[in-house]
Amino acid sequence: MESTVSELVAPQRFTTFVLSAFAVMAAGLAAIGIYGVVSDTLAQRTREIGVRITLGATARDVMKLILRQGMAPVAIGATIGLIACCRRYLHTDYCCVELDRSLEELTLSSGTNTLRNTYAPNQIVKPRI
Repeated sequence: MESTVSELVAPQRFTTFVLSAFAVMAAGLAAIGIYGVVSDTLAQRTREIGVRITLGATARDVMKLILRQGMAPVAIGATIGLIACCRRYLHTDYCCVELDRSLEELTLSSGTNTLRNTYAPNQIVKPRI
């Protein structure tokens, strides 16, 4: 009995595995892309940071400025993503679609945190170099 069930479920398991592998690769590429954009942006602002420090800004002030301006796009993107996710969530409830939502919150928060955690340390470490 178990072998029959296993054979019947094998195509779905394979599809799930392949889609999961592509999702992990997509998240990795997104993290690398974010890191590259942030690095380039900070490299372009090196003179501005130097001028601010020369004019008397403390390291804390410069760090706050960089984080505030740098994390704004991340916060906006996360907000848009959460709104889109909630909209989809409500739409599937409205359409009476039964879905297993046991890991939905974990998936959403881990995806958001991965991209945020890629962005924030780069904002902090680059100015110190």
